[in-house]
Amino acid sequence: MARTVKAIETRYKGYRFRSRLEARWAIAFDAMGLAWDYEPECYDTVSDGWYTPDFFVRTPSDSYPDGGYWVEVKGVRPTAEQYRKLLSVTRHTGHNGAFLYGCLNNPRYMGCCSGELTPDSMDFSAVFAAPFHTIEPDIVDRAITRARAFRFDRR
Repeated sequence: MARTVKAIETRYKGYRFRSRLEARWAIAFDAMGLAWDYEPECYDTVSDGWYTPDFFVRTPSDSYPDGGYWVEVKGVRPTAEQYRKLLSVTRHTGHNGAFLYGCLNNPRYMGCCSGELTPDSMDFSAVFAAPFHTIEPDIVDRAITRARAFRFDRR
């Protein structure tokens, strides 16, 4: 019998995240200097129902004005249905998407760009940094270290 782990609802910067992993990614985005919105919009994917991506992370304005990525955070590799939902949102909005999954000790990245799925990457920092152009892989590494070390209030 498969066991599931219940996500720990977590507060950070006035947001109530559905999981501690999502909150840690928000900390990492902050440490990288990336602007983000948490669950900013809900979309009807028609075939797969309603879907709310976890984050919209903006690319630096000198790279792509009004650009950004839909980012979905998962504890495990995304399912085909989750991929279809994110793909539907990317097609509807014109913004690329990405899944960040696994624990922060060994994060994985799977892109959803222009209707294509990019393969899992072993070199997470380099692959994640690429769309943002101004972020060096070592900055990504330091941001993830900071997010892993952050201690949340237990109130």
